[in-house]
Amino acid sequence: FPSHDTGTNWLECVPLIKALCIAAAAGTPLTFASATYTALGRPFAYSNVVATGIIIKIACIWLFYNGTLNSFANGLVAASLLGFVTTTAFQRWHIGVSVRHKMRTLLMTVGICIPVGVANWAITHPTIHLSALLSLILAALFSTITWIGGLLIVRHPLLDEFKRFRAWSKMHNI
Repeated sequence: FPSHDTGTNWLECVPLIKALCIAAAAGTPLTFASATYTALGRPFAYSNVVATGIIIKIACIWLFYNGTLNSFANGLVAASLLGFVTTTAFQRWHIGVSVRHKMRTLLMTVGICIPVGVANWAITHPTIHLSALLSLILAALFSTITWIGGLLIVRHPLLDEFKRFRAWSKMHNI
């Protein structure tokens, strides 16, 4: 750890990593929302999602923040979880994606992430003495194989996108 450069002040941030991971996970479904709304010809609807998210984030941080990093992180987590709920509602209203379908798809995705994480952990575990490059290559290989296998096992909707891409690439001789 780089304590010689930054002192020990940064150590208070370490417990926040879990909270920030939760916030990031809750915000992930919004990642492609801009492209989705734009592709459907509804970019203004996406601006409503973003504006609502900003208001929620400001309100949560204002409510939670007491001067500590922990309270700030908790405000971000609360904002992300509320943002997930509002994003889901907006998707239902503007796009027609049902809450049930979204939750089923997200649970399938989590179910795939667990074995991918285990595969990464197994390859990069400290008791396995491989070079950094070999660990990276094996982790990428096993993660990819595990991810694709998981998609096939749970019949994830993302497989439809692969089929569309395959058809498009055949049509364009790629």
